[in-house]
Amino acid sequence: MSYKTLIVGLMLASTAACANTSSDNGFVDLSAEEAMAAMMEHGTPGTEHGYLAETVGSWDISSMMLMDPGMPLEQASATSEITMILGGRFMHETFKMDFMGMPFEGNLLMGYNHVTKQYQSIWVDSMTTGMSMATGVRLEDGSFDMNGTMYDATTPNGRPFRMHTKKNADDTVLFEMYDTGPDGEEFLIMANTYTRR
Repeated sequence: MSYKTLIVGLMLASTAACANTSSDNGFVDLSAEEAMAAMMEHGTPGTEHGYLAETVGSWDISSMMLMDPGMPLEQASATSEITMILGGRFMHETFKMDFMGMPFEGNLLMGYNHVTKQYQSIWVDSMTTGMSMATGVRLEDGSFDMNGTMYDATTPNGRPFRMHTKKNADDTVLFEMYDTGPDGEEFLIMANTYTRR
């Protein structure tokens, strides 16, 4: 069986599962044709994905990070490569820097979900075994505000974090990350300025 045959088979099975069902169990009552049309619509990149594509390219980054609570932000340098993958459906960023004398790499995958009407992101890096997931929106000023839950050794049950990204008029991009302290208050732990190479 070819991959194409398998994918088509899975799509048809999913369509059949969604068709002619009651909304009582969470399914939308659609005919097979309506379900297939909805799947095609939801799977097609749109304007929202175009906003993500605006940051495609190679970037040099001036990073300001909070290494210890109560101390000033420390400066570091990093690089980023951003591409659109899977037919323009998702933005993929590869972030690299030296962190405390060791090479550090992080990967961000971000997209727009037509079904939930939200931007979604997943972050993984070379210093953890977990994934940081966030959801958010594009604000009226064109910036992105994403909220998620961070799990680590200090808060195994999780704590809130927030990311804010804004593309400036001079084509630089400012990325800010906010953590939550023991007092429940949000504070800035990272500010990265991206300059296109």
